[in-house]
Amino acid sequence: FVSEIDGAQAEASARALAAARAEGRKLDTPPGPDPKDWDEGYAIQDALIRVTDSPVVGWKIGATSKRAQDLLGVDGPFSGPLFERWVTESPAEVATPARALRIIEPEFALRLSGDLPARDDPYTADEIAAAVGAVHCAFEIIDRRLAETPGGRGSGGFQGSPYWFPADAGANAGFVLGPGREDWRTLDLQALTVEVYLDGHEKTRGISANAMGGPLQSLGWLVEHLRGRGIGLVAGQVVTTGVVTEIFTAQPGETVHADYEGIGSVTIEMAEY
Repeated sequence: FVSEIDGAQAEASARALAAARAEGRKLDTPPGPDPKDWDEGYAIQDALIRVTDSPVVGWKIGATSKRAQDLLGVDGPFSGPLFERWVTESPAEVATPARALRIIEPEFALRLSGDLPARDDPYTADEIAAAVGAVHCAFEIIDRRLAETPGGRGSGGFQGSPYWFPADAGANAGFVLGPGREDWRTLDLQALTVEVYLDGHEKTRGISANAMGGPLQSLGWLVEHLRGRGIGLVAGQVVTTGVVTEIFTAQPGETVHADYEGIGSVTIEMAEY
């Protein structure tokens, strides 16, 4: 990747984003020059990984549908790191700051049992599947460190370049991992249904194929995307593969529960700090 944002600018932006996340603050103005393309967005993300005081324990994939890409003003999916500090297991209380978006995304997640190191040659589908140890149900909670701008152009009404999304950890605010299946090859990963409930009332439903055709297809995109950046995946890491239902918000005090066909369920209670 080639970026016109120099290393000092990328690190300054990354430090501001990391501090805002750690302190539960919104940045009312961008923390540095707007990234003009994917390269510049990922240059800031790379710096964010270096300056965040928590290890990367997995990855997320965002904007996995054309609809989401049009909403955010981007021309493809993007990746973001999952930091250990903001990862928990179901059932969980998810505490969010006062100005948080609190967007809930039901997703299928893959826990790796083998390494997929960066290399020159692309990985085959069989090699990628062989590294998957289990398929889990999960929720991702979405928020941005940049303040929203209602009616803004592009990037879903948010201010600034849409390439702040990859820069800002893919807009990840939290990740809740549910139970998994190690015998996942017995499942049709493209046809698993999800039913989601908000305070006991059905909110939305979806199917696993809604995210890039299925979890393995999403993982394949991520492996090749990271390989192009010189980044590998490591056994034990979790990859959450994209929202499979309509997105929605949940407010403090509300409970979100989802049943994933053949796998299990995830439950979170929203809170505020």
